[in-house]
Parts: sequence; C-alpha cells; structure tokens
Amino acid sequence: MLFAHAPAGYLALKATEKFWNKVKFDKKRRIILYLVGILSAVFPDFDVIYYYLFSAESSHRTYFTHGFVFYIFIFLVIYIIGLIWKKRFIKSLAWVILIGSFSHLLLDMIASGITVFAPFSNWMIGMRSLGFVKNYWIGNNIFLVNYTLELLIIITALIVFLWGWAKERVYQIILIVSGLIIFILGSWGLVYVNDHIYAGDSFDLYFEDKDKDRIINFEDFDINGNGIFNIADKDANGNGKFTRQEIVDTAKTMIGNWHIPKNLDFVEILLRWGMFKDPDVIRVAYENAGIYIGKEMAKDYIQNSEGYVSTSKDSMFDRRAENYYVYCQHKDGLFINKEAVEIGDIVFLENGLMGLVVELDPIKAIVARQGQNIAEYDLGVLDVEEFCKLLKD
Repeated sequence: MLFAHAPAGYLALKATEKFWNKVKFDKKRRIILYLVGILSAVFPDFDVIYYYLFSAESSHRTYFTHGFVFYIFIFLVIYIIGLIWKKRFIKSLAWVILIGSFSHLLLDMIASGITVFAPFSNWMIGMRSLGFVKNYWIGNNIFLVNYTLELLIIITALIVFLWGWAKERVYQIILIVSGLIIFILGSWGLVYVNDHIYAGDSFDLYFEDKDKDRIINFEDFDINGNGIFNIADKDANGNGKFTRQEIVDTAKTMIGNWHIPKNLDFVEILLRWGMFKDPDVIRVAYENAGIYIGKEMAKDYIQNSEGYVSTSKDSMFDRRAENYYVYCQHKDGLFINKEAVEIGDIVFLENGLMGLVVELDPIKAIVARQGQNIAEYDLGVLDVEEFCKLLKD
C-alpha cells in the first residue's frame, strides 16, 4: 500500500470510535485523537527515511517499525501512564495509536508481508509468505489488485468523512454516485496502466518463504532449500522449471512494457509500479527464476568493492549498469565469443545499455532503450561490447 494508509487509518478509527471514545470527548480532543490515530497509520513508513539515507540492502518492511511488538510496547507505556494519572484521554490516545498503526501493518500483510515479531525475529509473515496468495492472476496483476483496493479505501474514506455534511438525502445520493464514477474511471485508468507494465511472479515470490526456513526468499541464497546456491541451481526457485528458460520466459513478458524516462529513473515508485530501465529487465527476470542479483552483488561488494560506482546500501545499487559490469568482472563472467553465448546471458551494448539474451539463432536480446518500450532486438543491428555469463549451472 502507498496512498491508502491514512484513509484506512481514518476508517479504522471511525469503526472503533464507540470503543475509544466512550466518554464522548469534546470536539477539540476528538479531533486530536483522530489526527494522532491517522498519523500513527502512516508512521510505520517513516522508516523509508533510514532506507534511502543509510541502507537499502533490505526491504523497509523488515525493520522493527513494521512489526506489532513495537506498537504494542508504545501502547502499553502510554496506557499505563493513563492508568497511573487516571486520565481517560491518555488511555484513549494509547488506543488510537494502536488502532492506527495496526491498520497499516495489516494492509501491508495483504500485499506483501511484515516482520511481525521484530526485533526478536526477522520472520516475514503475510498472505504471500503463508501461501494464501497462490492465484497466478493475482500474482501477475498485483499492481491492479493493490491500487484498485487503495482506490476503494480512499473513496470510501472520503464518503464517510463527507457524510456528516450531506444531511439531505439528495446530497447523499450525489456523494455515492460521485464515488462510483470516480471508482469506475480510476479503475479503467489502472487497467490501462496495468497492461503496459510488468507485475509478474517475481513480486509475488519476493516475500514468500519457499523452503519454510523463516528467511524470506529475497534474503535467502538457497530458496528451495536443496543445498545448492541459487546462482548455481538449475531450478533455483524449486518450481520444476529450468532456470535459464524461466529467465527468458519472464523477459519476453516484458516486451511492449513502458520504459522509465531517463530524467525520472531515480523515482523508485515507478519501479514498484512495474516500469523499468534496462538493468531492471535482467534483475527482475533473474528474480522471477529465484536468483536475487542485487543480493549476489551486495555479497560480492562486501568481499571486493573495487570498481563499483555506489555502495551496496544504495537503493539504486542493483539498478546501475556499471555495477553489473563490475560484478561480471569480479566473477570472471565477461566474454566476447558469440559462439559461447547461452540464453539467460547478459549483453552489454553501446552507450551503457544492457540486455538479456533470449534467442540464439540469430542472437536476440530483450533491451529497454531510452524513449522506447521494452523490445526484442537482433544483436546484429546493435553495437555489442561484451557478454556476461553469471549462471553456474
């Protein structure tokens, strides 16, 4: 969730107001409680400040600020103070903080997962990690599902908020009809965008725990638990498909998708929406097959940082073509002999572009070129500099 946390927090507070407002506080205190509760509903995402400024090596949803323990502790401290001072307002303050923060965490568990017991455990729990979301349509249309739900929450919150001013029935009807029109138009727009972006299984696989070792796939160097590192496993994610072929199949589904404009390639939200720059084609295709290149590169960076243009803590670390080239150098994966090329290999092109080899006769690659949609190109018409073989199968 991105935009709906505050509206969802408001709805949660509204639904539970009879519980935390039993004494019927005056308007001023009631507004304060609502504002604190809504702020609590967005507070967990303040951890992105640390994510972007200090370390982007792990999802911000793995931080203790995305766990129930932290907010239960805050609730108990404030509630006990309220008991000691015999202040009902302070006790209600504790409740709205708990309700607001829990609304955020529960929504995040739907679309992805959170470290429920952090800081005592890094076990990621959510509908995906527990295996509840196995529908391939949902996995391949997660953008549409997620933002349709967000749109519904936002519209519902607006209607509920404005309902108190719509005293006459005609205004209430106008309010509902307006909400329906906005939802229909908004949903149509989401469907259109969904048809031009990638939202495949890699996003679905990211927060799962394939081998049930309480290490989410993104953090796990052996996803299927067979004792073979992902980078050397012929079936890294354990789904019965050959790793190289799965990488290629994933890359081909990106053909025709939107490319992130160069002046906006630093906006990570566009990546979350499924718009890519050229390194993302390789990164996501490999992720879908169970190989998290960013983690492999970060491990290499710790062992030898020479040549990398940014640190592994940079949120753009695995989205820079230069870093991929350095990683290939460190792993002795670079070569120029076209006869040694295999599907799933990486190709470095002119002007710092890179692509993913998907055909061999003739050699073709999926490339995200500036100003164009992602497409498949015959390498005979492009200036190839070097190839890179990372898979150790």
